[in-house]
Parts: sequence; C-alpha cells; structure tokens
Amino acid sequence: GTGQLRFSSLAWETYELGPSVADVVLSARDARIHVDLPSVGGIADATIGTSSGAVTATIAVTDAELAALIRAEGPAGWVRETADDAAGSTVEAVAGTVTLRATAEGVLDNPAAASVVVDADLSNAQVNGVPVVVTRPARVRHTNGLFEVESVQLRVGETTVEMKGRIGAGASETDALDVSLIGTASDFAPIVRLMPGFEAFMAEGA
Repeated sequence: GTGQLRFSSLAWETYELGPSVADVVLSARDARIHVDLPSVGGIADATIGTSSGAVTATIAVTDAELAALIRAEGPAGWVRETADDAAGSTVEAVAGTVTLRATAEGVLDNPAAASVVVDADLSNAQVNGVPVVVTRPARVRHTNGLFEVESVQLRVGETTVEMKGRIGAGASETDALDVSLIGTASDFAPIVRLMPGFEAFMAEGA
C-alpha cells in the first residue's frame, strides 16, 4: 500500500525544521519512506525491512543556510529580535551554505550501532567576516561508537587546519585524532567569538 503524511512542523525540543511531507510505500518485504524538508533543501530516503528490521537511509541537504541551521530555534523557528540581535547577533555573523550527504546502515532496534558516513562541503562560508573554505571534501564515518575522520581540511582565513584519525569506542591505544594547523591563531578568533561569553575574545601570533 501507499500513503502520505503531512507534518505542519518537525521539531526536536525547541529546534524546528518546519513543514514536511513523507511518502510511504509498504510491501510484504519492506517499508520505503521518502521525506522532503523544504526549510533546509533536504530530502531523506529510508528502507526498513519488515521482518529483519534492517535499515538503510540516505539524507541529502543542498545549499542549506548556515545561519539558519545554527539558530537555537532551527531554520523554521520563530526568532524574537532582542537588543543584542539589533546590534548584530552571532547568527548574523555567519554566512554561506552547506551541502551534505549522509548514508546509514543498521537495524531498527539498535540505532547506536549503525554505520554512518557523512560527506560535507561549504559554499561562500564566512564567520565574522573571515572566509571558511573546505579545501578537501570532508568525510566522517561512525561505526558502532567508533568515529573515523577520513579527511577534513579547512582553510580559515589564511590558516589551514587538517584533521584525521579515529576516536571513540573500539579505538585502539595507538588511535588518535590528529589535528595540524599551519598559520596563525588570530584567524580563529572570529570563530571563538561565536561562543557565549567569548564575544570579546582576541588572539595574536602563531
């Protein structure tokens, strides 16, 4: 059988994704679900085995606004302007878009053990006026509590940051998350100033 579910708003606590439509196709073997998330330019597809509970899912988000995503209210949440907002909020200090694709495989009764791979890229991203560029396609993999950073390389202003390695459950004693930085610490000051209480943070030197 087939059906369609319409949600006036999807939310997690105070974080709102807005209206969504889910198309469902049921068969004796599995359930197939397709979800549209207009507020983030996203789509999600999932297949759930009827008897086995096996789940495969793909989520794709195209050119979602970073400023909207990082808001505490979410991209569809109602924002009440305050005096701080009028003076220039941290959200307004973030610009650009993100495109990502996530794939997952697992079983319905043990989602924590699922294998998840996320690929992400940024476009025209800036933090407090400092450009942030993904110079190498970012890929992070999660399998049963183990996080593997296969390739993350960013350029923040004139500084290059590269991360790779493995951490979490199942990591060996020799595993670690290696982070290298080539440039100056001052390039990171605009990012640190996004954090509550650090709005006046300054940094100089390498």
